[in-house]
This record gives sequence, structure tokens and C-alpha cells, in this order.
Amino acid sequence: MRVVKICYTQYSMGNRLLNYTTEVPVERTLAEMQQALVSAKATSILTEYEDGELRAIMFKIRIQHGQELPFRLPANVDEAYRVLYGTRQPDQERRYGASWRRQAQRTAWRILLTWVKAQLSLIALELAKPEEVFLPYLLVGKDRTLFQDIQAHQFRLPARAADTAKGGEPM
Repeated sequence: MRVVKICYTQYSMGNRLLNYTTEVPVERTLAEMQQALVSAKATSILTEYEDGELRAIMFKIRIQHGQELPFRLPANVDEAYRVLYGTRQPDQERRYGASWRRQAQRTAWRILLTWVKAQLSLIALELAKPEEVFLPYLLVGKDRTLFQDIQAHQFRLPARAADTAKGGEPM
């Protein structure tokens, strides 16, 4: 008789995906992230929730010349869920969906914490500046990051996008 092990994740994890089996609660990961940011001299930290679920962490870091820059790091739990579990049969979704969602939350936040700690290490070693590593997450509007802004302009800087719209040639 052949025994088949069922893997409930769509993504072939192996050693390629960090923290996909983490049991660390999101609240503990958030506390660790806040502590890491405070240690890196963040001047304020704000958490964003939607329907009781943590969606993003926002913080300000003071850079050279005393200017404070605001950043927003989203966890994108919906995408983590999609990658981890993909499209499932309705009976599987009913049976495991809530626990899969919690696992996607834990995984997304734990990976984000790992990334933040790596960026803060670069900053501590003076291999990069805070604004350099966190630049895509710079808030340029109420809830809009620099990455989202340039993505909306098809990855042209807004001034260049305006030139192209007026009939100029793209770079």
C-alpha cells in the first residue's frame, strides 16, 4: 500500500519560503517589529486594522537634517493566502479556510518582520540609509505609497508621465 502525504499549500515550499509553518502569533510578531523600529529610532508607530485584522504598520523615521519621513508597510495577507493555498474546493475552504487564513497572517507578518530586521541591519552597518531601503513604502498621499504612485503612472515618475501624456517620448 502506498502512502500519499497531502500538502495543503499550492506553493512548493521546500526551503524557498520563509516562515510558512510559523506558529508565532501575529501580535507577538507585531511587538517584535515595533521594538526593532523603536531601536532604530522610529519616532512614531501606528498600526492599521480592517475588520479586526492587522493590515499594515506605519512609522516615521527621522533622517538627516531632522526631517521625518512616514512609511507604510502592508502585510498583503490576501496575496499570502492565495500563494499558500490557491483555489480550493468549497468543502476544503469551509473546513480549513479560517485556519488557513490565520496561517497566512502569521506567515505574512513573520516574513515582513524578517525583511524589516534585514533592512535595519543594513542601516545599522551604514550600508544603506533608512530612506533608501524603505523608499517604496514612503507615504506620498493619505494611504498611498511611492511604489503605488509610480505603479499608477506605469513606472514613470509623475513629472515624466505628464511629459509622455503630452506627446513626449518615453525614456
